[in-house]
Amino acid sequence: MTILVVIGHSTYYSIVTEYGGVDYAGMMRANGVNDAVVHKMLSVVTGAIYSFHMPLFMALSGALFSRNKKRDFLPFVKSKAQRLLLPFVVVASFVSVPLKYLAGYWDGSGNIFRDVFVGQYLIQGNTHLWFLVTLFCEFVIFYFVKKYCIGRKSKCLVLLLLFVLNVAAVKINIILLRNVLSFSVWFYAGFLFEEIRNNFNGKISAVKFLSLSALWAAMFLSARYIQHDALSAQMLHIILSLLITLSGILSCYSFCVLLNNTRTSTSKPVRFLCDYSLGIYLYSDTFNYNILYIFVSLFTVQVLSQNVCALLLYVLRICVTFSLAVFMTWFLRKMRFKFIA
Repeated sequence: MTILVVIGHSTYYSIVTEYGGVDYAGMMRANGVNDAVVHKMLSVVTGAIYSFHMPLFMALSGALFSRNKKRDFLPFVKSKAQRLLLPFVVVASFVSVPLKYLAGYWDGSGNIFRDVFVGQYLIQGNTHLWFLVTLFCEFVIFYFVKKYCIGRKSKCLVLLLLFVLNVAAVKINIILLRNVLSFSVWFYAGFLFEEIRNNFNGKISAVKFLSLSALWAAMFLSARYIQHDALSAQMLHIILSLLITLSGILSCYSFCVLLNNTRTSTSKPVRFLCDYSLGIYLYSDTFNYNILYIFVSLFTVQVLSQNVCALLLYVLRICVTFSLAVFMTWFLRKMRFKFIA
């Protein structure tokens, strides 16, 4: 699943926010450069990955949280802050912000200090580290949900409430709050899934996995052609989006279970990815800005209309960001900075 993060972050040409960004797609339009067919196709693949991969991470976090032993609140919060908030601040300060600055992320900024603080630390702009702060908030919220919502009726009511908040969250302008409300339903779904996980695992088969994956792909492609003008169409889109995410999560989970039942699960590449997963997440994305900056500076945006160049850039971004993230993780561990590696 860590690989999905790297792949998903390797297609964008533009990240535009009120607090900084880059817009190579805008530069292409301004210069009359058409997007390459290959990049359009890869963007669809990225959209497919984004349809479920972050909810999946939240669901896995919820499942693992359900297995945790009871702890007092303050030690629990301290532990999660060290594991999530500390890496967020350190990586943002010493890796993400400097690399973005070098890539021209704030070249058009009127107040760079405000844009960095509000955009990167308060998460009103764009930062891949948003997941750490959001996950910390989910843990704090569900510490109390786990403690007080015990009965089946209570759990069903909480799940229904979280689904409503998930739908309503799109109207919220505070991005951190929007993220917390949007993903809480998936965190809790993973929490509840842990109760039936063993039974579900016993029913997984290759045929069911392929059928579920085909259903997910069909719904994802169908959703691209639904107009959102009418209220009925908007409701259909909400329901379909929920089903797409759910089927995508279950398909990916089923694949992992089937993989775990083979020798592949203990192979060196799989163990390597598991060992370096946090570091790959923390460090891979930001290098995309620098690769795009260097590539366009050397060859201009004109080459992005060529399929070969677009594909080359895509492969280059995946390989380089992955390799640099692995190297940084290895180096920081050697320096004994394990809390950020």
